[in-house]
Amino acid sequence: APPHPKGAKQQGKKAIYRKKFTPANPRLPFLGRDNSFPSKLFEFVMTGKAVVSTKACGVEHVLREDGIYVDFNDLERSLSSKIREVSDMDRSGLERRGSRGRQRIVTEYNWDAQARRMVAFLEGVPKSRSPVL
Repeated sequence: APPHPKGAKQQGKKAIYRKKFTPANPRLPFLGRDNSFPSKLFEFVMTGKAVVSTKACGVEHVLREDGIYVDFNDLERSLSSKIREVSDMDRSGLERRGSRGRQRIVTEYNWDAQARRMVAFLEGVPKSRSPVL
């Protein structure tokens, strides 16, 4: 058979990639990590695909049971192992994880929900009686 034109071959690879790809968000332990939430996580979850990540920076509170977690203390081995495990997982199970994660972002982490959280937080901050210099 004659070779495929480069464009068609690339389009085929992209289609396979989009179908099977599970975004990864490995976060290494570093000072201040717990105060640094990776905003790209929301982008990954909005793809509707299951996400592989470390339990860091509050990620586990957003992904919950739908996250696929790796150990950041042994990241290279753990990530490699988890990628093999994910490649063997049932696609429908991965799709359910991704769908639930996306729905959670849409309903619990939209701008209105985030604004309500901020207002509640700020209302709970003690008011100072004297100016702080």
